[in-house]
Amino acid sequence: MSDYVVHGCQEAVFSVSQLSRMASLYVDAGGWEVVRRGNSDVRQAAAWGLPDRTTIEETLLRAKGTATGFIRLVKFPNTLAQRQIRSGGQAWDTGGIFDVDVRVRDAQAAMVALQARGQNALHDPVVWGFGPMSVRQVLMMLDDGICLAMIERVSPPLPPAQVPSPNTFGQISIQA
Repeated sequence: MSDYVVHGCQEAVFSVSQLSRMASLYVDAGGWEVVRRGNSDVRQAAAWGLPDRTTIEETLLRAKGTATGFIRLVKFPNTLAQRQIRSGGQAWDTGGIFDVDVRVRDAQAAMVALQARGQNALHDPVVWGFGPMSVRQVLMMLDDGICLAMIERVSPPLPPAQVPSPNTFGQISIQA
């Protein structure tokens, strides 16, 4: 038996063009909650090498009841050029993170919920295995080139405490 444990990440940061629209996808379709909404600390702009007094709007989101795996959505002022993380949205494109993974109870239902909100699936849910596990996964291309991988455990079953509630996304993990 391996003692390897995945601890996740604290948060992923995404630059978005429509802060409210993107936040509502996670809140309305994924059951997440808003932890904080407002302007970033001015030190954040400095850390990113932006001009003094740059105001960055942000919304910090998390799956309910979690302490890690947050998503921080940021919107820069219109004076700064918006650039998608991967302009083509393909695994072979350069530019950063390919997808953010969330665990779901039902990949098909989660896909339909996001499609009803104007988002596109890159494919229908696919079952695949690795080692002793199999999962059902669908990749969704969200606004601003953000790729969301929704993963449903098929086998072996998850312990009940790890199964997401219906119509919610679990906390994130990141795939480069």
